[in-house]
Amino acid sequence: MARKIIVTGANGGLGTFITQKLLNDGYEVHGTIIPGGPDPEEVKSTFKNNGLLFLKAVDALNAVETAEYIKQTGEVYGAVLTVGGFQMKPFLKTNDDDLDKMINLNFKTAFHFARPLAEQLKSQKQGHIFFITSKPALEKGGKALTSYSISKHMLIKLSEIVNEEFKGTHASAAALAPDMIDTIPNREAMPDANFDEWIKPVEIADAIAFYLSDKAQRIREPILKLYGNY
Repeated sequence: MARKIIVTGANGGLGTFITQKLLNDGYEVHGTIIPGGPDPEEVKSTFKNNGLLFLKAVDALNAVETAEYIKQTGEVYGAVLTVGGFQMKPFLKTNDDDLDKMINLNFKTAFHFARPLAEQLKSQKQGHIFFITSKPALEKGGKALTSYSISKHMLIKLSEIVNEEFKGTHASAAALAPDMIDTIPNREAMPDANFDEWIKPVEIADAIAFYLSDKAQRIREPILKLYGNY
């Protein structure tokens, strides 16, 4: 039986590559997409090897809805929480609305899935949760990305807390910290950048696939850095 993996934001700039990689590797993928967007079956048709792909519109900001989705999905081997957003704004111009937006998009969307997932994986005594944080959340500075960096740093602490819950089991949580990811939204936000230096989504997908594999079952690393050429 194929191992079951949840991917939130399955059709996003990063989620698309992760979903496709996991399908190619024979996993059963349960992906979430944004409510009010394209039809799940239409999105499914854009993936290859999609016989084990199940998509559903889920509001990641609704804790009740996400908990019900986890319950309906049943026993899973892992989850990759990719839903999030990006904002470039300096510290002195950052306001409450900016903070709320980034904390909602980057932290709460992950928290709402992580809490019921952690409870389930703890009872299973195995499984993996991957949070997508960022290089600016780890490195010094980052004032030009204030609300974004803060919200992504919160995921690092969340990963640590989840691992505390997993003590005594074979379950684990990890925060992947890539630097700039080569996605269409990021290119549009920084059109003058050197895209060749950015980390590719497929590289992140390959890393996740490795950490899900049996080869990495004894690795316990709460922060996984994936940096480009700068």
